[in-house]
Amino acid sequence: MNLRKTQTTNYEQTERIVILPGHPKSPFSKGGDGGICAAILQVSTSNLLLRPFFLLAALMLCAGCLSVPETPLLPGSPEDPERCIALFPSGPWVSIHKIEAVINGGLSSSLIGITKGDPAGRKLHTVLLTPEGFVLFEAEENGDTISVMKALSPFDSPAFAKGLMEDVNLLFLPPEGGASDWGRTADGAVLCRWKRPAGYREDIRLSAGVKISLLDGHGDLVKEALLTGPFVNGLASRMELNAHKPAPYKLKMTLLQGTP
Repeated sequence: MNLRKTQTTNYEQTERIVILPGHPKSPFSKGGDGGICAAILQVSTSNLLLRPFFLLAALMLCAGCLSVPETPLLPGSPEDPERCIALFPSGPWVSIHKIEAVINGGLSSSLIGITKGDPAGRKLHTVLLTPEGFVLFEAEENGDTISVMKALSPFDSPAFAKGLMEDVNLLFLPPEGGASDWGRTADGAVLCRWKRPAGYREDIRLSAGVKISLLDGHGDLVKEALLTGPFVNGLASRMELNAHKPAPYKLKMTLLQGTP
């Protein structure tokens, strides 16, 4: 086991990235090392089909932010924060998504994502695969530790692991602690705000759909997710995550299966 410590790009704190050669306690494991990897067809890393995914990995490492003005709030209801977090799964779940990754508004790649989560323990386990079933990345997050079971180069960097798990965290887990502010926007939408480390902020906006925004201490938009129904077992049927400049990317996710 190799322990890598890296300075995080977003929260300015030390993140423990644990690279594991195999993980017999993987939530997807049915015996043996490697979790779900043992049950999936393995192909050569020189496969031409993987090259677009390598570009996606490289761009995810340097995604930045876009300045946006802060939305003023009108008085809301005491129940608004509960409404904002009610959109997330309330209990353990497993989901399978079809993912279209769009880079720089043009090049796109199709992926399959499998995620298992436990909101109570704030635990996540995710597997990223090609449509042919080849595992590109498998990791779990427990607190401030990200354990990587399998990662194909260049997906094997601690920065990529943190960036991907940050995306998964933003999409599937409610913010920690109580909301710092909430209310209604001028058009009547519910907006709740949570403070995050290093001055970061997470906003959840409820209107016709759901918008989740991650902003830095300067109010710059780092990532934004749009969730649309119908919701199945607390999981949105469609999700779209946008990371912003200097190297923007977009993830369009369609729910294929979700079980509590």
